[in-house]
Amino acid sequence: MKRDKLRYKLSIKSKERLNATSFSDSLNDALSMKDMDSFWRTWHSKFSKSQLPSVIDGCCNETDIAHRFTEVFKAVYIPNSKDKNEHLHATFEERFVNYKCESTSAGFVTVHLVQKCIEGLKKGKAAGLDGLMAEHIYFAHPIVWVHLALLF
Repeated sequence: MKRDKLRYKLSIKSKERLNATSFSDSLNDALSMKDMDSFWRTWHSKFSKSQLPSVIDGCCNETDIAHRFTEVFKAVYIPNSKDKNEHLHATFEERFVNYKCESTSAGFVTVHLVQKCIEGLKKGKAAGLDGLMAEHIYFAHPIVWVHLALLF
């Protein structure tokens, strides 16, 4: 009986060591092959908790959390000067009425084209000067595709 218990404990320890070395090998392989998606998938499978946080910035339910995110992102885009913003907006509206784009035909940038471009973005890259990463656009709501197509 004692011998079986000892073999059982030794077996568990050897499996734990094997798991740790195989995990390290898979991380190393993904990193050396510069396969960032595989690297982060392996990393998150080992170190990330699968449970979502229940409280974000003092909010407990999904609706309150969504409203809090809305407040935070609205606060990011507040103009520095209200007068200057109104002046620039009026100038834009005045010029936009007379704007004629002759370099491209109408409908050149479609929602489908924007979607294909977004799906082709490489993930895991550093943010630009605006703080946006490819993941921000990639995981955004599809209405963003429509707005980007209209913008261009």
